Amino acid sequence: MDSDPSLAMNKLNSAKKLNDKDPKILVAIGEAYFRQNKYKETIESFEKALQLDKNYVVTFSNLAYTYMALKEWNNAIQSFRMILNYPNIAAPHYVYNAIG
Repeated sequence: MDSDPSLAMNKLNSAKKLNDKDPKILVAIGEAYFRQNKYKETIESFEKALQLDKNYVVTFSNLAYTYMALKEWNNAIQSFRMILNYPNIAAPHYVYNAIG
């Protein structure tokens, strides 16, 4: 994605056409938008991923960091706190640090 975000986006959109029910693809698309500073599209992609699978926790993290980039602190904190609802997260202290 770093060397050619347009190529990455084309490949990700092709993958989405093959399997539009995979939240991992939508998260990857959101990450590609984030790298292009297209935050509205980033958030939309992450929200679609969450509609498909609310248990794909990495989506909340990505969403939180997107809100941080936009300086929407309350939305960022809310997204980080959603991660804490999942008992199997490996390092909750990172989440608490991010909230701080």
